Order: sequence, then C-alpha cells, then structure tokens
Amino acid sequence: MKLFIRRDTVCGNAGFLVSDKLGHQKYAVSAECGAGIRMTVFSKGSEIASVIKYNNFMLNYFTISCCRRFYVLIPVSGSEAGFSIYGSTFRFAGNAASGSFSILSSDGICAMTQKKTWSPSGEVFELNIIDEEHELFLLSCALCADMILFLDSKSLAPSG
Repeated sequence: MKLFIRRDTVCGNAGFLVSDKLGHQKYAVSAECGAGIRMTVFSKGSEIASVIKYNNFMLNYFTISCCRRFYVLIPVSGSEAGFSIYGSTFRFAGNAASGSFSILSSDGICAMTQKKTWSPSGEVFELNIIDEEHELFLLSCALCADMILFLDSKSLAPSG
C-alpha cells in the first residue's frame, strides 16, 4: 500500500496530511507544542488512531500509542541516524535524517520503505507499506522520523 505524507501548515495545529495514491486523505495529523510535541493521528472518521509524543526529559525520545500498544523510539546518531524501537521487534535500516529508510521485521523482511519525492503539491514522503497489518504503527514510526527533519537534529541526538 502506498501512502504519501506531506507537511500541513495551513491548519491551526500544523502537522501532516496522509493520502493514498489517488490523492484521497486517509489520515490527518495535528501537532501541539507544549512541554514536548504531541501529534495525534486521526482516521478518516475523525477517530483517534494513534498518539505520538516527543519528550525531552533527560533523554530525547518518542512514544507511540496505537492499536492498544505502547512503543518507545529513541533516536540514535552515528553514520546513519535512526531509532531504537522498544516494544516491537521491528528495526530501522537506512538514514532517517535523509528521509529515506526502511523498517525491517525481526527476520530481516522489509515491512515499510520511505523516500522523499516530489508531487504536484510539493515535497512529500512516499511510504510503501508492505506489512499492512501493522499500518498504523509503521505510519507512526515514519511520522517520528519525518518530525526529526523539522526539529533541530542536535536536540534529538543523545548526549554523551
């Protein structure tokens, strides 16, 4: 399944819009800033599908709450920026900071890929979700990675 994520700065709570390959909106993501950043993913029926929080208390990390599960993504830096994912057997491969990466299952099978591309509406991230059973989790991970591109990357890298 192909999904396209683009930054939405038109609405009051700037976030992202997620559409399918035909251009129909599938999810809307609102972002609220406070002590951290909270992104809420709404399905087409305006129901909350996922909640993502960026926290920067002693350690910078994201939490994802979706499908009645809870995950923690800790940004790691080095030759390739990515995440350590806790609460799941999936892992990052590639450089999340470049906007192009994959998420692999524990046995090394590709569950999702993301790449930057250009569309009539401007720059978008194209997701190819192979493991559709975990669509919301994989989309939420991609949103965390995409948020890195809009935050100061030095504030996301762990110190030490």
